[in-house]
Amino acid sequence: MAQILLVDDEDSYLEVLSDTLALVGHDCARAHDGREALAAATGTRPDLVVTDQMMPRMTGVELLLALRETEGLAGVPTILLSAIRPAGFELASRFVQKPVHFETIQRVVGELVEPVARARSDQTTRNLAQTREEALNWVAHEIKNPLGVATLNVELLLSTMVDDFERKHLLTLKRQLERMDELVVSVLDAASVVEGRVTLRRSPVELGGLVGELAQDWRVGFADHVIDLTVRQRAVCDLDRERAREILDNLVSNAVKYGGEDRRIEVIVDADTDAACVSVRDHGVGISPQDLRHIFERFHRAKQGGRGHGLGLYIAAALARLHGGRIAVDSKVGAGSTFTLRLPRSDYLPGGAAAAGRGPRT
Repeated sequence: MAQILLVDDEDSYLEVLSDTLALVGHDCARAHDGREALAAATGTRPDLVVTDQMMPRMTGVELLLALRETEGLAGVPTILLSAIRPAGFELASRFVQKPVHFETIQRVVGELVEPVARARSDQTTRNLAQTREEALNWVAHEIKNPLGVATLNVELLLSTMVDDFERKHLLTLKRQLERMDELVVSVLDAASVVEGRVTLRRSPVELGGLVGELAQDWRVGFADHVIDLTVRQRAVCDLDRERAREILDNLVSNAVKYGGEDRRIEVIVDADTDAACVSVRDHGVGISPQDLRHIFERFHRAKQGGRGHGLGLYIAAALARLHGGRIAVDSKVGAGSTFTLRLPRSDYLPGGAAAAGRGPRT
């Protein structure tokens, strides 16, 4: 819906024109001459001015000129109505000859206000998104401190003399608090990505070595899974080590969540002349084509199951892009998924030589 200012010295014509445009959802204000219209537009900026030419005190063309010379109103689109083309009619965005066919005026008005309505809708969407981001960040920040206090108190209770029944329930509570803390950290991490507040501290990192170190942690953290690591080709990349670790942790964590009954995760490090690659493959439920289209969107969770919060892959993909890389996914329902991280390598030498060679299977 657009805010339209109609200008004509005949009340009957204003009423018919207003009713005609109201039928297609526009909100119309009325003025009886150019001076009244200029005062109204100065008070409340309209999306469009539709003015007759022949009016007392100020003609339509004079109004168009005044609008152009008034700060804040120069960009307002205008339609000039007249039986003949007066001198200066080209000042109007559109000229419509009288008698006016109402289908014509509806169409011309629609063409002029559609970009305005689209821009307003886009701005509203941006404002809502910003409000949501601010609320989400505020909640995450406010929750983090009480979570920390609760976790410390649970740990204090666990360190005292408690029986097996109490210990069991305290450990369950601690795991849930840790899960909530992970969610808060992910929300704040995602907010940093969205707001462009992530700064990379790059240094040369041999990717196979980094993945080898991480594999030891994964085998401890996911003790009920088999982490099968193969380093086919070693390569050096210019990375923020901690952010690279975050990417890989998210990919392996995702494989664990959606790996199903087969608890084997295959991690392969390889390289070509341009990039180093880490593939993480599970043998679980796979991803449907519908979910695959949205897999890297924030808060998206696949319908096939799992207990994730829909932020890990979003963060991983965003951090990969910040490194100049990307994450690709290949999946089939019931046959598992393979996520492949590609990062630009910094050690490749012209002529086929490379600073790092092949590595073993571990």
